[in-house]
Amino acid sequence: MTSTVWAAVLHGTGYGHTQAPDLRGYHLDGSPCTTENLRPLTDALGVQHFDFDPGVTHKGAALDHVACTLSAVASLGDSWTTTYTANVTVDLHKKTDPRTEFEDAAHTQDLTRAVSGPGGYIPNPDPGVTKAVPGLGDSAYETTSPTRQAVHVLDGGAVLTLTIDAANQWQGTGTPKPDSDGAPLHPALADTTSLRPNLVPTMRTLMRVLSSPASP
Repeated sequence: MTSTVWAAVLHGTGYGHTQAPDLRGYHLDGSPCTTENLRPLTDALGVQHFDFDPGVTHKGAALDHVACTLSAVASLGDSWTTTYTANVTVDLHKKTDPRTEFEDAAHTQDLTRAVSGPGGYIPNPDPGVTKAVPGLGDSAYETTSPTRQAVHVLDGGAVLTLTIDAANQWQGTGTPKPDSDGAPLHPALADTTSLRPNLVPTMRTLMRVLSSPASP
């Protein structure tokens, strides 16, 4: 009987229950990776054609998730091209507040990844720098490097991430022309620094689109 009474007290006080996070109107209806949703970033790339990968969308009782990709190829001349890849992930947490997890990720964020080198895959020597972005959602941070730009946002129960990186490819026959030091004329990883100012404005566009009332 004592256990029953104590359980009733805990239930009445809400012990063990947390309030569901406010989703701020965010919803996942179709893939967010469109040229319109990712402006001004798509405009800054200066290309006419984009390839769209809808990726995966999952809706569950506790979490709605989408991850998609938009890519474009630009010519560098001399048989070289640059492939730009924008990735978007959106997680809508319906049951638990993602704030603590988001803040931990901000402290441990690292852009280190494997890249193709002469001897196979090697660690990326360009891990990036993380800094806070004020005035964007409840909390936001950027992780930027010469080759990859990323912005992460927490807004209520929504966690949104936008990244852009690029790779150069030799499209000609034979071997590419080296520079004066004998290195490839264009390294495997392309410099995306010029796109950095477009990330936060593009994230604002994405947030506005995903939190607007759904079409009937």
